[in-house]
Amino acid sequence: MRRFLILALVVCLCGAIATSCSDDILKTDEPVAENVWFEIELDETYGLMDFVENTLLPQAEGSLDNITMQLVKAQLAMMEQTIKSKNNLGIAEELGFRKVHFRYNSKGVNGEPLKLSSAVQWLGYTKNGEWYDLAPMNMVLMEHYTIASDKESPTGGFPLESFVAGNTLLIMPDYIGYGYTRELVHPYLNHQVHAINSADAIPAGYAVFDSLAQSGMSENWKLILAGASQGAANALAVHKYMDTEKKDFAAKWRFGFSTIACGPYNPALTLDKYFEWGKSSNPVLFPMVIKGMIASYPDILGKYKEEDFYSENYLKYKDGMDRILSQKIYPTSRINEVFFAMIKVTADPAL
Repeated sequence: MRRFLILALVVCLCGAIATSCSDDILKTDEPVAENVWFEIELDETYGLMDFVENTLLPQAEGSLDNITMQLVKAQLAMMEQTIKSKNNLGIAEELGFRKVHFRYNSKGVNGEPLKLSSAVQWLGYTKNGEWYDLAPMNMVLMEHYTIASDKESPTGGFPLESFVAGNTLLIMPDYIGYGYTRELVHPYLNHQVHAINSADAIPAGYAVFDSLAQSGMSENWKLILAGASQGAANALAVHKYMDTEKKDFAAKWRFGFSTIACGPYNPALTLDKYFEWGKSSNPVLFPMVIKGMIASYPDILGKYKEEDFYSENYLKYKDGMDRILSQKIYPTSRINEVFFAMIKVTADPAL
């Protein structure tokens, strides 16, 4: 499933955004940089294709098959040539990206003040050893898909979604429970909280860019919301949030459109279908949903214990699974392997 989600984003974003590069990157039309608090944790630059070849694709082994990785590599190579051509960059200029990790102010699940972490990323190039920032064509709020390891988060590693948005100012927040707040329970499926956290990352991410980059935004830029799977649901939650509660915010930040892959869907009906089938290819989602829901809605679910929702068979392994999930070391694919090896109760050979 992850393969198709990422390919869908590659097609949508590389085609619709990266190829929209203007021939004139010097014209700027900036929003007023808000007086928002941020604190920079990391500021580094990388050569794009060298990074893809030596870091990104080796990191993706095990989660993406070889054909998919080669398709992603080819699409990124095409994107590189398009951007270099549109910006009159030659062989002497190596296209790269600049990634900055920062903290910003937002709110927790109960409305309390909370500092969160996010990454912001944009393109540039090196010439004679010097770095030059390119003017981003658009601003993209990219919401990442479901993860279980902090190394998969935007500030913990390099999510594949980071490289499908072309020449944009890419803002990619860590969700609560990852990055700076990795010790907290991730409020999985609490879309309202994710919408607030993500919207707060937009002015903070722009302020970081405005304070560091030599360039401004290109003319006629728009804000685009994007994501796959859980990220798609969160992107549409931000879309709804701006439509219903932050209309002035949408106008100020020039909201254009959302482009998503697979989501959102009806969680209750999906779970009903899993129970009807008696099987799931992604069983780690069940404890993640329960933990996230109890943490997100204590006024509704506070009367329940986690144990009330599990089978006797799962309760034999719950303490060990809880430790694995709380460590946030292992990706969902590895945790699912533990489920299949230890907790599998079906004879279905497809699982």
